[in-house]
Amino acid sequence: MLAAAAFSAACGAPPESAPSAVVTSDPESVCLGDGFATPIVLDASDSAPRLTLVPAPPDPDAPPLRYRWTLSGSRWVLVEGVLDGERLVVAIEGDRPLHVELSVSDAEGGTATTDHTVAVTLPDPASGRCTGSDP
Repeated sequence: MLAAAAFSAACGAPPESAPSAVVTSDPESVCLGDGFATPIVLDASDSAPRLTLVPAPPDPDAPPLRYRWTLSGSRWVLVEGVLDGERLVVAIEGDRPLHVELSVSDAEGGTATTDHTVAVTLPDPASGRCTGSDP
């Protein structure tokens, strides 16, 4: 009984809920050697002020989230947006995948980070085109 009371006192109150960081990209891959031709939309609008197990619509009364994007891997250029915005558009060289890290912070200091990869697709040897490429 004493051990249970000591454990309960040591734990204290449950921690504040952290935000959730969610990244989507469109498209999710580019063709090898894309040469900065394909704009890639990186979107964090599905991120939420509170971590949930199922997607939920954003709470319009919640304080705004702060975003920080970190991009590495393939060389990239920023086409639209800023690296601390909810949404940005980039283009990549396409010599290797683009590794995307998104950190989301809330007004209470909670932070969540997630990783995402924009893949590079090899062309089909017979056609020379990537799967899903326009004719």
